[in-house]
Amino acid sequence: TGDSVLAVFKSALGAAVAAVDLQRALAERNDALPDNRRMLFRVGVNLGDLIEQDDGTVYGDGVNVAARLEGLATPGTVVISEAVRQPLRGRPEFVLEDIGEQSVKNIAQPVHAYVLGRADAEQLIEAPAGGAVKGSRQRQRLVIAIALSVASIGAIVWYLIAPGPPSRSPGQVAESGLALPDKPSIVVLPFVNMSGDSEQEFFSDGFTETITTDLSKLSNLFVISRSSAFTYKGRQVDVRDVGRELGVRYVLEGSIQRAGDNIRINAQLIDATTAEHLWGQRFDRPYADLFALQDEITQKIVTELDVRLVEGEQARMWRGITQDVAAYEISMKAIELFRRGTPEANEQAKHMFQDLIDRFGDDAAVLAGLGWAYMNEFRFGWAVDPQESFVRAMKIAEQSVAMDDTVAISHALLGFTLLLRGQHDEALAEIERSIALEPNSSLFFAIHAQTLIYAGAPDQALVNVQTAMRLSPFYPAWYLSILALAHHDNGRFEESLAVTRDYIDRHQPGLQHLAHIMLVMAHHGLGQHAQARKAAREVLRIRPDFSLAQLPRIHPYRDPATIERMRQTLRDAGLGGGAAD
Repeated sequence: TGDSVLAVFKSALGAAVAAVDLQRALAERNDALPDNRRMLFRVGVNLGDLIEQDDGTVYGDGVNVAARLEGLATPGTVVISEAVRQPLRGRPEFVLEDIGEQSVKNIAQPVHAYVLGRADAEQLIEAPAGGAVKGSRQRQRLVIAIALSVASIGAIVWYLIAPGPPSRSPGQVAESGLALPDKPSIVVLPFVNMSGDSEQEFFSDGFTETITTDLSKLSNLFVISRSSAFTYKGRQVDVRDVGRELGVRYVLEGSIQRAGDNIRINAQLIDATTAEHLWGQRFDRPYADLFALQDEITQKIVTELDVRLVEGEQARMWRGITQDVAAYEISMKAIELFRRGTPEANEQAKHMFQDLIDRFGDDAAVLAGLGWAYMNEFRFGWAVDPQESFVRAMKIAEQSVAMDDTVAISHALLGFTLLLRGQHDEALAEIERSIALEPNSSLFFAIHAQTLIYAGAPDQALVNVQTAMRLSPFYPAWYLSILALAHHDNGRFEESLAVTRDYIDRHQPGLQHLAHIMLVMAHHGLGQHAQARKAAREVLRIRPDFSLAQLPRIHPYRDPATIERMRQTLRDAGLGGGAAD
C-alpha cells in the first residue's frame, strides 16, 4: 500500500527470519550504490490478532501494534515485540537489545520492544529516535519493517520512509484522555427512561444495547462496549469528558418515553471534541414499530458519520433476533439477570430463555443465551448434574449455529463447548468467527484471549485482552481474571498478583473463589507460601465444596502437564488431596 508492504506469516519465527534476512540483502545492494541512491527501510514485527476480510484485507490491533513498532525503529533496523521475542529464545543466530516499554499512539498499554539482528552481522545498531535504545550497542545488521501474526498467522509491513515519532502516547493521555482510534469512534450513552416507571428501565437499557450492537457490527467503526457506556447511567456528564475518558470522537445520547401503545425517542449525535451537535431527531411511533425505529436511528447515525459500508456488511448488520416485541422485552430482562454472575440469577435467566423458546419458537440468539446459562452452571459447579448441563450446552450451540450462521454469540458458545471438549484449534476458529461478525465486541476479544491462554498462547492472549479492555475502558471484572492468568502463564507473577488483587476488589459475586485460586497461584509463583495457604483457606471459606476435580472445567488447558502443575500448586497450599481430587 503506497510506501509499505504487509506480509502475513504462519509463525513469528518465520516473520523475524524474513525481516532480518531481507534487511541483510538490502544492505548488500546499498553497499554498491552512492549515498543519494540508497533506500533504507524500517521493520516492526508483532505477534497478535488480526481479522481477514474476503478480499484479503487484514486489520486489527495486531496490525496497529506492528505499525507502532515500525515507528520506533530507525532506518535499517528491526524492532520486535515481547510476543515475538519468546519464540526466538535459545536461538544463537539472533541478538536482541532490550529497549524497554514504549508508550505508542492509540495503544492503551506500553509495548515492550527489542531491536533484533543476526549475531554474524557487521553493522552497529543506531539508537531509535528519542534515544529509546538503552544499554551497550551490539554488532549487527538490521532491517525496516512491520510484522505480526495472529493465532499462528504472522504479518510484516515494510515502509520506505517511516513516519516520525508518535504525536501522543498513553503517558500523555493520562491528562488529556485516551488517544482517538484511527477510524470513526462512538459511544452510545444509556438512553434515559422518561416514562416515570422504573419497570420500563430495562426497556430503555435494551434499546441502548441494540443500537450499540448494530453499530458494533461495522468493522470500519470503533464502538465502545455496553458495559463501559453504562458506567455513565444516571449521571449528569459533559460529553467532552466522556470523549476523553473513553477515547471516542462521537457520543450518541437520548431519551425514551413510553405511554401506553406509543413511544417517543429523542436522539442526538454530538462531536465530543467540540461539544457540537451534529444531528438530532425526535421519533414518535407506535410501540409495535420498535424494531423498525431502532434500525432507522442506526442508519441515520451511520449516514452522519459518513461510514462507507463494505459489501456484505450492511446485510449482516441488521439484527436477526426475534421480531416479536414481547419476546424482546423478556430477553432483555433475562440478559440483565445473566450478567449478575450468581448461580441464582443464572438459573432465573435459564428459565426465562427457555420460556421464550417455548412461547415464541426457536431463535438462534435466544438459544445461545440458554446455552450459555447451561455452560455457566457446568463450568462453575452450579449444576445438579454437571455432565447433563454440558451436553445440553453443546447440543444447543450446534443447533444455534445451524439455525443462523451470522449470530456471533452462537459461534462463541460453540467455540467454548469445543474448548471444554479439548478441541482448542476448532474452538479458536469459532470464536474468531464471532470477532469477524462483530469486530467491535470486547466480549468476543475477551473470550478469544481466554481460549488462547488454554491453547498455550498467553502472549497472544495478552494482546487480545488488552484489545477487549480498550473497546470497553470500564470493562467487567472478569476481564481481569483473564489478564491475571495471562501474566501468570508468562511467568510474570508480580503482575499477576497485582491484577488478581484488583479483581478481588471488584468483587464478582458467585466467582470470588476463582479469584482466590488465582491468588494462590500468584503467591506460589513468587515463593510466598504462607500467603498462598492463606488464600487457599479463603477459597474453602467461600466454597467449602471446592474440589480439584473441578479444575479442568474451570481451566481447560490443552497441555495436561499445565493443569497438573496447577493441581500440585493448590495441593501444596492445602487445597484438595482427597480421593475425589
